[in-house]
Amino acid sequence: MPQPTYAELADALREVADRIASFDDRDIAKPNSLNLYLSFGYLPSHGPQMTPAVDAIAAALGVTAATKVEGRGTNRTADHKAEHREGPLRVVVRTSVEPPPLKRRSTADMQAELDRLNNELAEARRSQA
Repeated sequence: MPQPTYAELADALREVADRIASFDDRDIAKPNSLNLYLSFGYLPSHGPQMTPAVDAIAAALGVTAATKVEGRGTNRTADHKAEHREGPLRVVVRTSVEPPPLKRRSTADMQAELDRLNNELAEARRSQA
């Protein structure tokens, strides 16, 4: 199936909105919210091609997309993402991107941090005694 155009997506959203609008609030329970997700590329390597699309849609919604990194070490992931609320509608637009490179720390820096943490631990134990 070929990728739909933005006009086709908008037409499909209007069709769904018209169907939802036909419900009578007294006949069925009302939902708390409605979420719309626009995802571009699940592989971080797709990010450079997809980030401009995320930025353009975010700008059209009046928000700014940002990159958020989650996880630690080599298990880190990153998304370039924006969220917008329009009444009960929550719109999320996102793509996966490469996380920034890990910062290399020298052995001396790590030893200094270890010494600092050991000193804090020793001080905490002394104050509890």
